Amino acid sequence: MLASVRFRLTLWYVAILGLVLLIFSGLVYLVLSNSLHSGLDDLLRNRAVQLTATYNISDGQLNLQEQDESGPLLPTNGELLLLINSGGSAVQKAGRLTDVAVTDLLKLVSSDKSNAEILFNYKLTLPAPTNPKTGSSSPQQVDYRVLVAPIEENGVRVGTLVLGRSREEVEATLHSLLLVLLIAAPAALLITAGGGYWLATRAMSPVRAISRTAHKIGETDLSRRLNIETRDELGEMAATFDQMLDRLEGAFERQRQFTADASHELRTPLTIINLEVEQALASKNYTKEEYREALQVVKSEGSQMNRLVNDLLTLARADAGQNILKLETLDLGYLVLEVAERLVPLAQQNGLKLQAAELPELEVRGDYRYLAQMLTNLVENAIKYSSGIGDCILLEVGSSATSPYNSEPDWAWIRVSDNGPGIEAEYLPFLFDRFYRVDAARTHIQAGQEHLNDENPNGSGLGLAIVKWIVAAHGGKVTVQSRTGTNSGAVFEVWLPFVAV
Repeated sequence: MLASVRFRLTLWYVAILGLVLLIFSGLVYLVLSNSLHSGLDDLLRNRAVQLTATYNISDGQLNLQEQDESGPLLPTNGELLLLINSGGSAVQKAGRLTDVAVTDLLKLVSSDKSNAEILFNYKLTLPAPTNPKTGSSSPQQVDYRVLVAPIEENGVRVGTLVLGRSREEVEATLHSLLLVLLIAAPAALLITAGGGYWLATRAMSPVRAISRTAHKIGETDLSRRLNIETRDELGEMAATFDQMLDRLEGAFERQRQFTADASHELRTPLTIINLEVEQALASKNYTKEEYREALQVVKSEGSQMNRLVNDLLTLARADAGQNILKLETLDLGYLVLEVAERLVPLAQQNGLKLQAAELPELEVRGDYRYLAQMLTNLVENAIKYSSGIGDCILLEVGSSATSPYNSEPDWAWIRVSDNGPGIEAEYLPFLFDRFYRVDAARTHIQAGQEHLNDENPNGSGLGLAIVKWIVAAHGGKVTVQSRTGTNSGAVFEVWLPFVAV
């Protein structure tokens, strides 16, 4: 419970609201207290002005019977009055003044030598009425607000008016307000706690849905989705979670497909090898030439498996981030020339002419070994699918101020063109997928050529996938364009950032 996000959110709601209520209640109490006490002081001042106006200089007393708009000026209930002459003696009093209180007030007034009015609180002790049942009584203390105002005639102080009024009404009002605040604030906090917990539960419901779905997802079941359509932050998080599941499902599916395809590709040469070996072992009449042919088949299939395993290892290392490029400045034209010279015999063996156009000097930053492998795969791919149909493969190198795939300047390109059968448009988007082949449209290996020699580029569907990875690792892009028909062929272009000489 304590570790729950809902509980902690609710606790924060209550803590913040409690602090706000505390500050607000304190401000309300202080403002009202100041207002009530200021009102009491103003009332005392107004009463003092009315009473001093009735002072009779001849007898030195106040005329309390004088009328004003509200009636006689007699002290009201809870009000006390004391008139002191210039000699410091009490000459008139009214209200609940005891002898002790009169003595205290006389001492206070006599000690004040200024002519300014004085306001102070005074606790008046009054005898309590006797309890008829017990016959006992206890003194009663009443808080008064007292005003001491001088009475002057022609600039001469002739007396002092001491006027007090009970603070019971003010204190009762403040006490009622405090009681209301003490009841209302906890009630508001309780309601806030319940409402906050409910809101937190609703707000965290997508998170709970994510948690439940994550518990149900296994390695073999990644099809579950949250499908939360809210547009808040949690809805965005759920959408991100669904997108992550899409990527994971695609990755697992590609992994399963990759494993299945690799097993299939390896099974074929192993089956051929086993058949050839079994036939050779079972036959007692094999001639020397027949044994040579069987060994030639085994060698060819072994070479095919070796190429496949190397390609698989290259892609596996690439996926794991273990293929670290050794970047250096190299001449792209020289690289193309070397690859072309090495593959000319293979092209001639398949009845093709491998031709290189003018090769300008273009310096690029790259790994020579991987770039050579990339170009070799493209040329072998062109040889494989043009054999028996086309007659020429053209290699070109050039540069452009900007790449059509990137707005940044300084790009070099390599183009491998053939005049083979071409590729249907529907197959183009999948050419660089692993183990994807369109043999129905492109394969034209002549009958009897399958095992002519180890250099024959029987494909496994990994060559173009490796090409794509190498180009991407160098920050470039590879594209293909093709049309089907007589001598249409395919054109592969590789764009790489280069350093101009």
